[in-house]
Amino acid sequence: CLDSMKLTQVYEERERVGHYDRVEVAAGYNLKTLSEKYHLPQFEQHDALGDAFQAACLFVFVVKKMQNLGCRTLRDLHTVSRATPGLILTP
Repeated sequence: CLDSMKLTQVYEERERVGHYDRVEVAAGYNLKTLSEKYHLPQFEQHDALGDAFQAACLFVFVVKKMQNLGCRTLRDLHTVSRATPGLILTP
């Protein structure tokens, strides 16, 4: 029940806090774009196994980054992914 895309959007929003060039997260983000942006391993696109591996890499990357934002448990991640934009747990 955790959405890699939503967690990535929350992470990116939090990373932009305080930056003057803040822009909204693009609705058109996809696995390839995000994987390239974060220098994650690349897998074959539009292939069930390749897409699953790509999503898994993105998920692990974002979960590790979210730990620095106070998300320590699955419940924390679920809460943040379901909340309105701007909610970040405090450690």
